[in-house]
Amino acid sequence: MLDEIQNVPGWELFANRLRRTKKVVLTGGNAKLLSGELATHLTGRYTDVTLYPFSFCEFLKFKEIEPDIYSTGSIARIKNALKEYMDVGGFPEVYLFQKEMAARIYEDIIYKDIISRHDIRNKKSFSQIAKYLVSNFS
Repeated sequence: MLDEIQNVPGWELFANRLRRTKKVVLTGGNAKLLSGELATHLTGRYTDVTLYPFSFCEFLKFKEIEPDIYSTGSIARIKNALKEYMDVGGFPEVYLFQKEMAARIYEDIIYKDIISRHDIRNKKSFSQIAKYLVSNFS
């Protein structure tokens, strides 16, 4: 298993050589690994699996909340869960490893996936615009 291997120059050659004798699993959240570049490097020799954040229904299952529209107690639990889901989001890591993980995921997306990948020069301005857009999503 190779995690975040796309950050190593020439990783494709190593992965191709390794896969001749081993089953290789590449993981990473970087847009570079998720883009069409992976298909170019490993043409016909990969299966792409995309993991998404929890939907609200999946979030309710994770929180072990059984929806019952005829129970006021259940409706209250669902409303509280919806408020938490809207405040914190649907990333499973946040619920498993504390809320600070949400800030780390946000920073990784902004700095690793966008700023460094697209060589944005004015990092501070971009970061401020991104923060404004995220906090005013409606």
